Amino acid sequence: MKLPIRHNKKGFTLIELVVVMTMMLLLIAFVVPQFRNFTRKRVLNEEALKVTSDIETAYSLARSGVQDKTSSVDAYKFGLLKAAADSASCKRAYYSHAVNTSGTKVGDTIVKEELECPLVLETTIGYFEFDSVTGQVVVDGSGTPLASNFTINVCYPGYGSIPVTVDSQGRVIKGNFTTTPCTCTTSCGGVTFP
Repeated sequence: MKLPIRHNKKGFTLIELVVVMTMMLLLIAFVVPQFRNFTRKRVLNEEALKVTSDIETAYSLARSGVQDKTSSVDAYKFGLLKAAADSASCKRAYYSHAVNTSGTKVGDTIVKEELECPLVLETTIGYFEFDSVTGQVVVDGSGTPLASNFTINVCYPGYGSIPVTVDSQGRVIKGNFTTTPCTCTTSCGGVTFP
């Protein structure tokens, strides 16, 4: 009489383990870069929203006619700052405060923000002001109201940017993400606020 052969299968074969490990590695190889891109895009979008909101705040204050107790507010200045090692068009921080007719700061700083490394603001503008009487935009102390739009690109070097456009009426428009490369580098350096 023949006894039935019993196969005790207690575990996985080597081939099953290799197949599962290969599938996991392929999944990880696909998911990790996608997650990194998602994170970069989220950080970039958050910073573009913050820049847009802070510019809109300066414009709203200029249009509201808010005055300091000690002197008349002529405009609200929005300044862009670069680190010492950066080129002129690469800004790493910004600030906003009221100024009087001679351009002297009046009251406290409204906004003082240094961007998270490696984010930069890419623009040729050093600062602009919203006139508190007319609401017009004046760029870099020219004294002449802005005739056309200018753009500040919130940029993640090596990944892409989101444009923030200010028009001659002071309206601020946040654009959509673009993969247009930045000319700024990823080197981060501190800035000195005025």
